[in-house]
Amino acid sequence: MSRESMSGVLMFLRYAFPCAEAQLAKGVIDTRDYALLQRWINQDMPPMIELLEQAFPEAVFKLKELSTKIDREPWSLNNVLDFWRNHHDYKNESCNVRVGKIKKIDGQIAVMDDNSMAFNIYALNIIVGRAVHIHRDVIIEVI
Repeated sequence: MSRESMSGVLMFLRYAFPCAEAQLAKGVIDTRDYALLQRWINQDMPPMIELLEQAFPEAVFKLKELSTKIDREPWSLNNVLDFWRNHHDYKNESCNVRVGKIKKIDGQIAVMDDNSMAFNIYALNIIVGRAVHIHRDVIIEVI
């Protein structure tokens, strides 16, 4: 599914899903919730907002806070992209969203121009030389 045709809710999940295992380990969600999030991701299905609010409470709070500041629908694609790309600053830098350029591709693993690795778990059409948005070492979008 292309970024342009993706709903804001599904794009939010695409960005948030790399944190789902940590939320499971912390007991924020249970294995059933995790399996449901995974199914929605694998099938490109828009998730239930209520489960996103439960699974990723800090990110949803900040998403809604941003939408209020700039008078935008919280789950609109524009608001979701703006939040993850420009306002998801986290104390743990590995959780921040960054941009990288692909230097080499080996299956589902991309070596970035800074020699870090990123994983293409969403099977995006990545190409050497292209820039991508990365969250927790997962390629989220091709730019």
